[in-house]
Amino acid sequence: MKSFLGLVILLCVIQLNIAAQASAVFIAPEGAIHGYDPVAYFTEGKAVKGDKQFTYQWNNATWYFSSQRTLDSFAVSPEKYAPQFGGYCAYGMADGHKAPTEPDAWTI
Repeated sequence: MKSFLGLVILLCVIQLNIAAQASAVFIAPEGAIHGYDPVAYFTEGKAVKGDKQFTYQWNNATWYFSSQRTLDSFAVSPEKYAPQFGGYCAYGMADGHKAPTEPDAWTI
């Protein structure tokens, strides 16, 4: 039973990874870039978790924001605030493949 459960979990992880790589934006179960506010990286200089009451649909992904102000900034100019490489790992992209990333590993 344990090995069956392990196999099911492994297959789910593989499926999520394949689905994530098909998207132009890294989308985790909690939204684009793990539900972090992309504008806050610029305005607050740190990773800030978004709030479910402030969401915006862009590039086939749900983006979360910490405030109405940051949501409005993103809506006016999403390309300005969206992460490079769609939020995928820059190292993985340099190696020719899309890999998940961590919201607190970033540079502007």
